Amino acid sequence: MSLGPHNPGEIVINTPTHTRRILGYWNANGTSPVSGSDALERALQRVAEPFYVLDSAVDGENVAIGCGGTATLGDCVAASADTHAIRAWVPALRPEQLGDAAFRIAHGVRYAYIAGEMANGIASAEIVEAMGQAGMLGFFGAAGLSPVQVEAAIVRIQKTLGHRPYGFNLIHSPSEPALEAEIVELYLKHRV
Repeated sequence: MSLGPHNPGEIVINTPTHTRRILGYWNANGTSPVSGSDALERALQRVAEPFYVLDSAVDGENVAIGCGGTATLGDCVAASADTHAIRAWVPALRPEQLGDAAFRIAHGVRYAYIAGEMANGIASAEIVEAMGQAGMLGFFGAAGLSPVQVEAAIVRIQKTLGHRPYGFNLIHSPSEPALEAEIVELYLKHRV
């Protein structure tokens, strides 16, 4: 592969066919492969859908993209008018597959993503609720807020999220040990 001279960043495959390795063959089963200068880019933007990069002579293009269809890996299938040689396979990659599976299991979330924790309620109840409803873990930014404000946020978030996971930050306050202790008591009282 080399960078194309006309469009910076464009990848052009210019390896002679006889030196390229064939992974197998793809049969469209009623669909047609897609070619064109933006076919690969469009396929890559649909990360939740697998696709095949195929040899192609369609429209003068070197490669085409095959979605769906049937693939047979290896060289045991003879090429025909209905099959295309597979040069690469790109599996589906859904966002819920990213990150550590143990994290998702331990925290009971769909996605291994955390957001929030910014003090003074910048990471608001709305952020924590939206994260929780979307299957992610949100943390309320309780530092710098009064115990009354923190308790109101706890009650609201627990009512909205039910048993879905969430968190609240706890900042060490050496100059205000009574405030720190009161926040800890609120968290224990409400089982945060």
